[in-house]
Amino acid sequence: MARSSLDATAGELLAGAAIITLGCATAAYIPVLGFACFFLLPLPAMFYHVRHGGHAAFIVSALPLLILSLLSWGIHTDTLLMAGMLGYGLLLGNYVKHNAAIEKTIAYPALMILAGAFFIIVLAGNLSGAGPFGLVSDHIQQNLELTVALYKQVEASEETIRMLEASIDRIHYALLAIFPAITAAALLISGWINLLLGRITLKAAGFHLPALGRLNVWQAPDSLVWGVIACSLFLLLPFQAPRIIALNILIVVLMVYLFQGFAIISFYFDKKEVPVFIRALIYGAVAIQQFLLLFVIGLGFFDTWLNLRRINAGGNEPSSS
Repeated sequence: MARSSLDATAGELLAGAAIITLGCATAAYIPVLGFACFFLLPLPAMFYHVRHGGHAAFIVSALPLLILSLLSWGIHTDTLLMAGMLGYGLLLGNYVKHNAAIEKTIAYPALMILAGAFFIIVLAGNLSGAGPFGLVSDHIQQNLELTVALYKQVEASEETIRMLEASIDRIHYALLAIFPAITAAALLISGWINLLLGRITLKAAGFHLPALGRLNVWQAPDSLVWGVIACSLFLLLPFQAPRIIALNILIVVLMVYLFQGFAIISFYFDKKEVPVFIRALIYGAVAIQQFLLLFVIGLGFFDTWLNLRRINAGGNEPSSS
């Protein structure tokens, strides 16, 4: 009996390694679909950490990276990025397994990955001679050039391509200025999405996780409002460095309110029993429409005062009203 259980576990781990290998290969070689797979890489690592423990999840995550490194004859930037996402999944799994608060589950692993990325960028930049700033700048420039090439490959209009090429320097400057915020926001979004999907898969596997029970009643700390106000005031200063720092912080804080806005929408979807198809359409519209995205952020921000879900001050459950 123990032998068959062990064989079943080994089979599950091999299946997990195969899934992660496929996801990594898709992320590395298929442009559009690979982008989605890259953001979902933490999901299998988190799942196997909760289901089989940290050691098994580490082996399942490390084996695909080793295979890709051998096939590509070395460790490249894409390999490091995928390693970071898988590491993020392992950290998420650790906090989920211990039923930590949702804020800690997402924020603490993100901070650890960001700290590791900062160390690697500084080390690689100094070793290459370009410096950390130059290394990031070159990476952004290469990705912008690949974007232009992709537009040409899909036969976009000549006007669109000319506008993109004419604006590439300004886009490069803007992306370089808010690179820390973009990285942090991407990690937070990935963590939130993977937790939502992980809750479904882990529940199907028979795991009861109270900390992930009702994410749609989650709300940001009230004191975070002062962060928005302070950063907005710093943006009015005539000095460039404080404005860039304030802008990076503001982007991350607004991302938190975006999550709260989605929680409000999800709360009323559940209350009104909105069909999944309609929910998917609305979420998709929010993802591609900037105006709707700002509206969701506004919902989360003003919920601090309006209490749109009628959540009690001392708990997470809505009041009877």
